[in-house]
Amino acid sequence: MQKYITLIKGKGYDSNIYILDNEIIVDTGTGENFNEIKKMIENSCDISKIKSIINTHCHFDHVGGNLYFINWLKTGVMMHEKDAYAVENSTDATVANIFERKLRPIKVSRFLKDNERVKTEHLSLKILHTPGHTEGSICIYEENSKVLITGDTLFENTCGRYDFPTGDKDKLIKTLYRILKLNPICILPGHGNKKSKDIDILIRSILERIENQ
Repeated sequence: MQKYITLIKGKGYDSNIYILDNEIIVDTGTGENFNEIKKMIENSCDISKIKSIINTHCHFDHVGGNLYFINWLKTGVMMHEKDAYAVENSTDATVANIFERKLRPIKVSRFLKDNERVKTEHLSLKILHTPGHTEGSICIYEENSKVLITGDTLFENTCGRYDFPTGDKDKLIKTLYRILKLNPICILPGHGNKKSKDIDILIRSILERIENQ
């Protein structure tokens, strides 16, 4: 799968942006660096083939660029219904206030469901509803290669916070057990670097820490 993934590394508060099989953009950052990101994408991809945007969750550093991308690419945004309301109505759950910004609301074009398949030319992507960081957080799993795009659910060395609006410690624990059972061989997080070794050890250590808090 990884040969079909282009990474645009997050700058400043921006999330990482992933382009899957030249067809799907995962997350859009804050929008603060859109012009720079736009050039990077144009230089690395055939933008005429990009069909859709997926948001892993509703936080501003992942969705703030949505409207810029929609206007540029003339495409829609897909995400889980439980986070869509926040993006469509610019609620406090987007935590835009933390970044001293106001989210420009957009209409979500498609609600993604747990275990749903999203297909591109070369990939069959499984959507996993993984609440905990937010109520509607998702991960994107390519089962053949066992690569997991985790948003802010799981990072290279830790997990996402659960003290923001709609975050939930108990749900995050269940989510981490679910990921552990998948036994992914590579995780591609919403911030920072990928991890491709000792993922099970990482998850078990996180679970031990937060279950005892």
